[in-house]
Amino acid sequence: MWVSLSPQQKRVACRVAQGKLNKVIAHDLHVGERMIEEHRRKVFDKLGVHSAAGLATTLAELRADGVEPCDEEAA
Repeated sequence: MWVSLSPQQKRVACRVAQGKLNKVIAHDLHVGERMIEEHRRKVFDKLGVHSAAGLATTLAELRADGVEPCDEEAA
């Protein structure tokens, strides 16, 4: 469930769904790559997805329901 994610996990989720690599996300967010790996794992667990494609589908479904998951704060 999207609301259960922390703000940092939401930022990571949006970037993963865009197809960005962990090292690129880490650089963008000024954190270590291991931290991104941990956030990514938690995002996948909380949303029940197994891949970046599944995550992108979930975010598209949220948008279709009128929720903008990757607003300026998250993106």
